[in-house]
Amino acid sequence: MQKRTIRLKELGTNINKLYTPTLEYLENCPLLKKNEIYEIKTDEEGNQYSIFGNQSENKIFLLGASTVECLYMGSSKKLHSVLEKTLLINGYNYEVKNLGTSGTHTLNIINLIINKLIDKAGSTVILVLPSNDEGPLQYEKNYFSSHVYHATILPALDKKVKREVDINAELYTRNLGLIKGICDQLKLKLFITSICYTNEAANLNRLNSIAKEYCYNNSIPFLDLEKDFQENQNYFYDKLHFLPEGAAYFSEKLFNFIKDELTQTNEKNLTFLDFKYSHILEKNMVWSETITNISHKTKIKLIIDFEQIDTSKAPALYAVDYFCTPTSTTLIKSANPEIGYYKYITGKPKKRIERVLDIDIPNNCEKLKVGIRSWEGKGIIIHNAFLSIIN
Repeated sequence: MQKRTIRLKELGTNINKLYTPTLEYLENCPLLKKNEIYEIKTDEEGNQYSIFGNQSENKIFLLGASTVECLYMGSSKKLHSVLEKTLLINGYNYEVKNLGTSGTHTLNIINLIINKLIDKAGSTVILVLPSNDEGPLQYEKNYFSSHVYHATILPALDKKVKREVDINAELYTRNLGLIKGICDQLKLKLFITSICYTNEAANLNRLNSIAKEYCYNNSIPFLDLEKDFQENQNYFYDKLHFLPEGAAYFSEKLFNFIKDELTQTNEKNLTFLDFKYSHILEKNMVWSETITNISHKTKIKLIIDFEQIDTSKAPALYAVDYFCTPTSTTLIKSANPEIGYYKYITGKPKKRIERVLDIDIPNNCEKLKVGIRSWEGKGIIIHNAFLSIIN
């Protein structure tokens, strides 16, 4: 007897990976940068987390497919990071988690809510409707077909399955009802947005219309951005996936849509220090301004967008001047007093990447500054580098 399993669509737990689009993918998406690679990190529950590292009892979970996942986008520009930034700047102490996964559909999302959010009562759930229901809703066996990407029950190996003519609107509505009912039972505050896509797509328009009517009739807040994205095709690098400008636009619309239902506390302060350095990194240290009034609760991140132009394994480093002898740090102590405590910054030869690095803060440290410099030669072009500070 063949063993079967229910598919849980997720990126996976405790991931720290680099993703590179294939040449075929890049040929079909000319707006993507050809030499860029992308860093993906998840926590112990499989959530992508924001670059700012805010920790709060107030949590927002973004659910959806690859549009939400933002696989081929720099970490600081992803939906969850941009939304958390906007929330913190406006006085909302929320932690934003991203559970978007390529290929997911509403039945996968039902499984995900039950298995991953059952103990998250009081949290906010934002469901960005996935485009992937279009296929199963036309398959003869819908979500229980043997389609390799869309089947709910595994194993499933077929790339082509028998289709019906029309979309099964009743089944789609039933899934939306299940999502609402489960969220109500788990005391999760639910918001739904339209499928994010551009260009003409009759079936996606049909799904959005069904969802909009269902949400209206069942008092679910529904953010309809279909028309906006038809008029702003420059926000996408293909039919479904955002460029950074599109992610920023969507996050701003989303913030304005949900903010009146959230709690504004002004408990935390998010600030930034820009290195204002955008060219080849030299051996001389480039220092940030000094950050004062810090404590063990302060979170400081170095976000550095760079391109490695040589083949050395450790072409650059960052250093921290603690203005004291730190009681503990994971950094290496250099014999060079100009450097002090440091770690290497690594990338991939001939590739551009945005790295997010945690800055250690020892208990006895009240102020610090951060520097960046090349290790040997001129191996790195800096496109952007800044510090984020949460107090």
